[in-house]
Amino acid sequence: MQISISLISSKATLYNYSLSSKNDAGGGPANTSGTFTWKSAVENWIIKPDFTFYKNATTKIRFGLNTTLYRFTPAKITSAETGINNINFKTEKGLEVAPYIEYETTFNAFSLNAGIRYSWFGNIGPYDVALYDPGLPKTPGTILETKNYKKGDLITSYAGFEPRLSLSYTFNDRKALKIGYNRLFQYIHLISNTNAALPFDIWKPSGFHIKPLEVNQLSMGYAYDTHKKTYNFSIEGYYKTFKNMVEYKDGADLFVNKNIETELLPAKAYSYGLEIGAYKSKGKLQGNLNYTYAVTRRKTVSSFKNEDINDGDYYPSNYDRPHVANLSAIYSLNKKWGISTFFTYQTGRPITLPTSRINFNNDNSYLNYSNRNAFRLSDTHRLDVSFTYTPKNENKKWKNSWVFGVYNIYARKNAFSEYTTFTNGILKHFRFSVIGAPIPFITYNFKF
Repeated sequence: MQISISLISSKATLYNYSLSSKNDAGGGPANTSGTFTWKSAVENWIIKPDFTFYKNATTKIRFGLNTTLYRFTPAKITSAETGINNINFKTEKGLEVAPYIEYETTFNAFSLNAGIRYSWFGNIGPYDVALYDPGLPKTPGTILETKNYKKGDLITSYAGFEPRLSLSYTFNDRKALKIGYNRLFQYIHLISNTNAALPFDIWKPSGFHIKPLEVNQLSMGYAYDTHKKTYNFSIEGYYKTFKNMVEYKDGADLFVNKNIETELLPAKAYSYGLEIGAYKSKGKLQGNLNYTYAVTRRKTVSSFKNEDINDGDYYPSNYDRPHVANLSAIYSLNKKWGISTFFTYQTGRPITLPTSRINFNNDNSYLNYSNRNAFRLSDTHRLDVSFTYTPKNENKKWKNSWVFGVYNIYARKNAFSEYTTFTNGILKHFRFSVIGAPIPFITYNFKF
């Protein structure tokens, strides 16, 4: 019997990022006319005592408490340009407290890992919360009043149990089957608008208007090793459900929006997939092949049907890529030289595109867009090739190597995004690629 204690008495992390812009006239430093600077930050303060109790050689119990204090600075904008006011959004604070216990044991051919975590999260003042007319969609025009919470006030809180179970059965030293289930809550949401002229991310905690994301996942897998374990194979399937996801309204304006909840919609989603892997870890030729088939669908569940995206039907998420395949291989030519290849193929990501243009009195024109994520970019693929040279080194404590290679050796122009223009009254689509040519590289590696 043995007890091990791991105590992190205090741990702090700070994620600070900023964005500066200059006008076409030249600008200059951030404090001169014609420029602005946008800053944002996320701070975490963590206290995490963790204990492990070893009951015997095959059984152990872990338990502890995870406490995290979050501090979010959404946006601070300063500018000396005429017509642009300085903006300083109020800091948001959140506290997460989560006691947990985990039981792990092995008996005969079975291995069991079961645990449960109780997760509590609360928003803490000071903060001002806008209250909206419950009979109308949230917009700046439907704000009835603003409720002021003082320092230390609990604005709102959420809590729930997060169970986890993993069970595996080993047929012999070459075959194993496993099944698992887990639930988790995510209280921090990333609000990101990739369509904006300026890249920015905002981290938003769950609160009065935004509920925490709830994820449930069920998975099952099988692993098999050939004789002498030269080849290894695995296959795993999973099914996930998502509740209280954050989705953006059509035409959402997310940049420097004080009432950003007016641009968001609640959504639910599901995903399922199959992952297959084959590995060779012995011999002069080694490598692996991985293939994933995955589907992700979501739908909005607004209280007002006119807000729902795609009339409330399911649609592909922004990251839905049904087919992903990666193949890598390493061949040892001799003791000093080796050649490596890496090939990847992915289904193009979903996008929303304009399908026509509407003119009013030949003065104003408006683009008519497709349903959300009704189109896809073209599939992406590329091949990388490299040679590794490992010189003979008499000093056994010092190891080094040179790598010479080429990314995207056949100059595949993979589409990163797509934009639309009208030429002579005709709607034309153009796809933009970031890397469309072979890129040579040299790397020197060493360790001691």
